[in-house]
Amino acid sequence: CQFHVLSFIDALFLSFSAICGVGVSFFPLNTFSLFGKIILMLIMYIGSIGVLTVILGIIYYFSFYNAESYGLAREILNIIQIKKIGSFLKIIFLGSSAALIAGALCYLSLAFFLDTPLSFINACFVSLNFFTNIGFSVSEIISENLSTHPLWYTISSALMLLGGAGFLFVFE
Repeated sequence: CQFHVLSFIDALFLSFSAICGVGVSFFPLNTFSLFGKIILMLIMYIGSIGVLTVILGIIYYFSFYNAESYGLAREILNIIQIKKIGSFLKIIFLGSSAALIAGALCYLSLAFFLDTPLSFINACFVSLNFFTNIGFSVSEIISENLSTHPLWYTISSALMLLGGAGFLFVFE
């Protein structure tokens, strides 16, 4: 397998694509090294779940230090009507992490029963991709035998539904 060495502009484009949720890559994902896939997954996670957590963390910080003096923080707290944002941040982080790990384990189990090779990192990447609805093409890191199985669609649909429902819950 030939690994790609990205130029700065290609890496910047790929990073923006991952953090913004677009999922465009000019390089096949199977040509990324383990380190490259992990970095890409971290960027995807920060872009989808992390940004929301950071925003709520900033609001919590301002609310902790007298939200009355910070008009914007007070208005946001009134809109989302959450008294204990710290607890909410833990729920977001733990809930999304649990969904990602459960998805990866489901993909690995399906691959095992179909006797199809699938690495843990690729299962995590696919799980994160569907949960965050980012949209990278994963066909080059998943075998056709696996990606055409009905359970594949069930797992992927469940992850997309969980990810979408999580964001709707947060912004309700």
